[in-house]
Amino acid sequence: TMGRYLYDYNSESKAPMDLVLFGFAIEHISRVSRILLQPKGHALLVGIDGCGRRSVTRLAAFIASYQVFQIEVTRNYSFNDWRDDIRKMLLDAGTAGRSTVFLLADNQLKEESYLEDINTLLNTADIPNLYDAEERAEIIDKMQKIAQERGVKVEVATQSSMYNLFIERVRHHLHVVIAMSPIGDAFRNRLRMFPSLINCCTINWFQVWPEDALEMVANYYLDDVEMDARVRVESVSLCKYFHESIRALSSRYEESLGRHNYVTPTSYLDLIRLFKNLLANKRLDILTLKNRYLTGLQKLDFASSQKISIMQTDLTNLKPELIYTSEETEKLIDYIKEEKVTVDAKKKIVEAEEAVANQAANEAQAIKQDCEEKLAVALPALNAAISALDTLKQSDISMIKAMQNPPNGVKLVMEAVCIMKGVKCERRPDPAQNNKLVDDWWYTSKKRARLAAAENELEKQMVQLEHKRNELKVVVDKLDLLNENFEARINKKQELEESIKMTGEKLVRAEKLISGLGGEKERWERCAEELSKGYFNIVGDVLLSSAIIAYLGPFTVYFRQECIGKWIQLVQNRDIPLSQPFSLEKALGDPVKIQTWHLTGLPVDSFSVENALIVMNTQRWPLMIDPQNQANKWIKNLEKSNNLHFGTPILLENVGEELDPALEPLLLKLVFKQNNIDYIRIGDSIIEYSSDFRFYITTCLRNPHYLPEVAIRVNVLNFMITAPGLEDQMLSIVTAKEKPLLEEKKNALIEESAKNRKQLKDIEDKILEVLSSSEGNILEDETGVEILSSSRVLAKEIAVKEEITSKTEKEIDEARNCYRPVAKHSAVLFFIISDLASIEPMYQYSLTWFINLFIRSIRDSQESDNLDERITSLNQHFTYSIYQNVSRSLFEKDKILFSLLLCIGIEKNKKEFDEMQWRYLLTGNISINNPYKNPASDWLADKSWSDIVGCNNLSNFEGFKEHFEENILEWKSYYNSAKPHLEPLPQPWNDKLTPFEKLIVLRCLRNDKTIHAIREYIIDHLGKEYVEPPSFDLAKSFLESNHVVPLIFILSPGADPLSLLLKFADDSGPGRKNCQTISLGQGQGPIATNMIQMAMKQGKWVVLQNCHLAVSWLPDLEKICEEEIVPEKAHTNFRLWLTSYPSDHFPVSILQNSVKMTNEIPKGLKSNLLRSYTTDPISNQKFFNSCDKIKEWKKLLFGVCFFHALVQERRSFGPLGWNIPYEFNDSDLHISVRQAQNFLNEYEAVPLDALCYIIGQCNYGGRVTDDWDRRLLLSLLSRFFNHRIIEDDQYKFCDSTVYYAPADSAYEDYVSYIKSLPLVAHPEAYGLHENADITRELKDTHELFSGILATQPREVANKGKSPQDTVYEMCSDILSKMSGEFSIKDVTTLFPVRYEDSMNTVLTQEVIRFNRLIGVIQSSLQNTQKAIKGQIIMSAQLENVFNSLLDGKILDTKFEAKSRPDVGVYVHGLYLEGAQWDNRNKILAESHPTVLYDAIPKIWMKPKLKAAIEINGRYDCPVYKTSARRGVLSTTGHSTNYVLAIYLQSDKPSSHWIDRGVALLCQLDD
Repeated sequence: TMGRYLYDYNSESKAPMDLVLFGFAIEHISRVSRILLQPKGHALLVGIDGCGRRSVTRLAAFIASYQVFQIEVTRNYSFNDWRDDIRKMLLDAGTAGRSTVFLLADNQLKEESYLEDINTLLNTADIPNLYDAEERAEIIDKMQKIAQERGVKVEVATQSSMYNLFIERVRHHLHVVIAMSPIGDAFRNRLRMFPSLINCCTINWFQVWPEDALEMVANYYLDDVEMDARVRVESVSLCKYFHESIRALSSRYEESLGRHNYVTPTSYLDLIRLFKNLLANKRLDILTLKNRYLTGLQKLDFASSQKISIMQTDLTNLKPELIYTSEETEKLIDYIKEEKVTVDAKKKIVEAEEAVANQAANEAQAIKQDCEEKLAVALPALNAAISALDTLKQSDISMIKAMQNPPNGVKLVMEAVCIMKGVKCERRPDPAQNNKLVDDWWYTSKKRARLAAAENELEKQMVQLEHKRNELKVVVDKLDLLNENFEARINKKQELEESIKMTGEKLVRAEKLISGLGGEKERWERCAEELSKGYFNIVGDVLLSSAIIAYLGPFTVYFRQECIGKWIQLVQNRDIPLSQPFSLEKALGDPVKIQTWHLTGLPVDSFSVENALIVMNTQRWPLMIDPQNQANKWIKNLEKSNNLHFGTPILLENVGEELDPALEPLLLKLVFKQNNIDYIRIGDSIIEYSSDFRFYITTCLRNPHYLPEVAIRVNVLNFMITAPGLEDQMLSIVTAKEKPLLEEKKNALIEESAKNRKQLKDIEDKILEVLSSSEGNILEDETGVEILSSSRVLAKEIAVKEEITSKTEKEIDEARNCYRPVAKHSAVLFFIISDLASIEPMYQYSLTWFINLFIRSIRDSQESDNLDERITSLNQHFTYSIYQNVSRSLFEKDKILFSLLLCIGIEKNKKEFDEMQWRYLLTGNISINNPYKNPASDWLADKSWSDIVGCNNLSNFEGFKEHFEENILEWKSYYNSAKPHLEPLPQPWNDKLTPFEKLIVLRCLRNDKTIHAIREYIIDHLGKEYVEPPSFDLAKSFLESNHVVPLIFILSPGADPLSLLLKFADDSGPGRKNCQTISLGQGQGPIATNMIQMAMKQGKWVVLQNCHLAVSWLPDLEKICEEEIVPEKAHTNFRLWLTSYPSDHFPVSILQNSVKMTNEIPKGLKSNLLRSYTTDPISNQKFFNSCDKIKEWKKLLFGVCFFHALVQERRSFGPLGWNIPYEFNDSDLHISVRQAQNFLNEYEAVPLDALCYIIGQCNYGGRVTDDWDRRLLLSLLSRFFNHRIIEDDQYKFCDSTVYYAPADSAYEDYVSYIKSLPLVAHPEAYGLHENADITRELKDTHELFSGILATQPREVANKGKSPQDTVYEMCSDILSKMSGEFSIKDVTTLFPVRYEDSMNTVLTQEVIRFNRLIGVIQSSLQNTQKAIKGQIIMSAQLENVFNSLLDGKILDTKFEAKSRPDVGVYVHGLYLEGAQWDNRNKILAESHPTVLYDAIPKIWMKPKLKAAIEINGRYDCPVYKTSARRGVLSTTGHSTNYVLAIYLQSDKPSSHWIDRGVALLCQLDD
């Protein structure tokens, strides 16, 4: 039945559906049909694009006899268009009463406001303010008519009741079907925002197709394909396997590389159709080519079968016969000559007599003719005369005869008679007319007598002539017979001569064919045999090729090769015929075409060739991921000369993650015919469509996320450059620069080789074509043999050339390969910098930029005649050039990371590198279970012990764990060293391990020092310059740019490059007056556009600040940079400057083609101080020396700068430095120093209190939101703003004697003093304990390894489990461990509420609150589990729980009943950070080295009046829930992480512990 419905639908529809009605599809059609047939039935169809949601809906609507309404989204489709479509649909359903299915897909929702209307429509069947007054009146009028016609009962026929009737009709006739994809956050967010999608719709979830569906679809399409039954069954099974295996591979691909690929039913259908079409085409191609070879072989066999000796014998036998025939012919010629003389004589006599007779006959004939002509004229009169004659008598005639001169009437009559009778008249003189000669018809009878005599004579002559003629005929017949015999003899002679000639020519042609093409016979036989095998193997080849094209385009080379290898093995195991070895290039490629592709820019590696073959064979238009513009360049060169009639190729460049909905007809190839011509509708236009049309799409995004709605419409291809492809390019470049003649010759040979191969192919095709098209005996086809002969001669010449070319090319390649180490080295560097984008989206570098830098490095590097020295020079120079240029655009934290990546990458290139050891250095031991007990738990952390245990599994580390257990004291000594990275390891490991392996040991024991050891490792392998990044140089960066290359400042907290840029504009540019700035934000885009256009014409500078705040305008900026800022339009002095924080939305094309810079706050106290003193305004001598109180000014100025550096540098210590890392910047410093100068100038005494307030509470304190951070800020400021700094030149800022404010001196002396400071400041300089360095260094090491891991493929722990499964198990585990609620009754019984023990009241209240908390925890965990199962909606709150469980740490909550004091409570389990508790003296004390946290003894808290509490110098210590300390600011003014404050006894000022960042923690991270 369902099949009949489908048949009927396709018969009636303009767009028939090619559906396979397997059980899964029938179930969904039935479900949707039931929904539509229900009153007010609406459906929400959930499934990825391509699963059949819309097809099912159309067929279900057809079954119900409903019309389907869909909107058509175009580029200019607006909200007004949406409302017009909705209005039209509702009027159709409400007034016309047509049952309508409104089918809406999520990719048609250009605005979320569409869903607001749908939400309302589902609820009320109406949309407020949809109709204007006129439309509403029209609706009411129509409803009144309908109510009257159909007898609808309405209580009161008011406008309101009529409109309600309209709404009811809409509700009855309209069915909304919404097709949505569950991929991404949009679906979940929309369900939360628009609850009617759940409440008013029946949800039908389209799961993945089951196996029986996949099998049925494959069988349906392959049913008519000629194939062995067993092979067909195995092929269908393999198609199912390919589909399912790609689903698993895509999951691993995402987990490992963070790249998305979706497997949809469309991909499966694409596989089946492609297999079917490719198989038919390949079979036809193979059969055609094979038949041509076989025909050629047949012709050659025929030529060779015509034995040359036989033809020579025939030629010998024919020659005597030819001689005899020639002699007989000569005799016959003589006899004919004799007979011819006799015949000629008689012929002359007869001809003479005949001439006389003919003359007489001609005369008689003339007379006769004349008479007859005249008689014809007089015939009518003759008839009348004859009638008149009947009246005449004999007497009348006698009388007339007697007349000598008859009357005129008689004469006239007689004249007429003579004329009629043909009797000529005589000319006689007429006496009446003076004897003038006149016609006398009276004497005509004499003329007639002459005529009769002439005719008689003629008759006699003719009789005699006929006699002569008969005599002549006898002679002539005899002569003709002789001539016939003569002609026969001549023909025989000619045939013999032709036969001899043909036999001779055949001999020559046979020799030519055999000598010319005889050598091809073996090759053709081999080719024919290979084609026969190929035809046999074609099923497996095409099946694998189709699967590669349909599924493997998006994958990288490693994943693709791995998958193909498994598939090949599987095909072989199923005994499906397959070529050995299989490759896509061999299965589908044409060597000549591939060579042409390489000449047009396609990289030479096999991965790129596979991509090109996929592009040329896919049934969907290709969308190429092309961050290096390799595909772009290739396509442009390939299609440059192709200007097809009505089929010009189109390349759509730089698309984003979404494609314009207007392209859908083109992407889906929705072509229709009219008048036998193909057309396609694009938007509102219908245009003619050519079958030759080609459409290519490229994107420069490195890792785009294409949702299924895009992926099913195109074939996504990963066209990222591979190492072999780039290596070949770099080799060509370095050879062209080092050995230009060699490279030119190489390129010429490549072109010549391609030309030769093409010519050889064309010649072979021509030879086979001639042999195939030749009919009959090939030896008789002179033209064909000549063509074959000349072609073969040319082929031999080309083959010789090709052999020479190949030999020369091999020699050149050997010479070029001398530079291959340089090419390989440079390729390694490129992939290192390409991976940086995984760390920050702004770290994007184009291949063009890289190549230009490479060329410049070749030019600038040190020359040498020694090849090895030259190669070393090239590699070293280019490596450092890359380091300098890339470091300029990196944040400080990533510069050491980049150096390490360079170092490891170069090491990997030089030798075998243990990837397992490299991974272990980055991650440590990721195993959860450690069965071995920690042997040094008193000083060694469990995590360190776990890492030591994991080392045993690494190569060269066998027995490491056992050695550690046996030599704990030695390892403890190493552990306690202040600089363990410089200490030797306990033997034998110091000698046994490599420097890299020693890094792993250090990571296990003292991870805080790993970053120092990494620096030393880089210095040893690359040089010291690779750990000392070049300082920021704006002038140098400016020189790298030009008028079409933008300059980008990548911002970091606290950095503001504008003042620096404006100063540079004054010093080296057009001046700040010609430097226009604008801070981007809402509505600023058009202003910025106009500013750029004006500056381009006038040669000014434009600075666009905070580009990250104008995400919606960034595509416009990209378009301006690509189309407007070009050499032809931009003034040479024009510059475009951009500033932006890192943003995923920043256009990649701008990033890749710009000069990028970071002007980050320098890392380190010394660098920060130096930066302050070397930038405006402090570097301005006038400002520096312009204060009235110069001594106080210089001291306080240094104090402010030191304070500024200190508050910024403390951020690197994490929560120890600040609870919240505030973005203090140069503006804070500049305003503070200017105010300090003003205050000193205006007041006689130094107003320290005012300065402390304005700087501590306003300038810097204005950024501080945490009260404990504000306390710290003021404490730090007090170290620099006090009377001692002014009065005491020996005043030190900390216990170290290094840091102080120098005495009043010159500006240069201050700068010199700053330069003399240590490069790395001791934590004491920041007011912190030396252990703070451990915290900071652990943080730096963690950031370093995390950054590097972002560039590496991820190793997925917990393989086989999805995040949903993991969280579900965690919820179950937590619920099982949670205790039940406390019994209020038991609590009040044990701790009764009474006056003497008021704390019992608080306890009861807390138990009630805690019971509520337990209830919330239990319900949230249970609801999260339900949401994972799909039983309830995953709300925003539940999603937060889900993410917290997945990413965070869940605490085991334990409630223990312990002894309690009579008054107050005991608190235990707190940890002290930043200090230790001296239990003997009961005071705070400095931490032990390397001990970061100290467990606090049990604390007895007693209730006491606040006023009665005596502080007495005790430290007010905050208590935090976690070590992060940071939380959300609550209404109390405290962080949500804050618990309370506890006063701790101390023998030092509170400011000492405040500066130390001392706090109590409820829990530790581990």
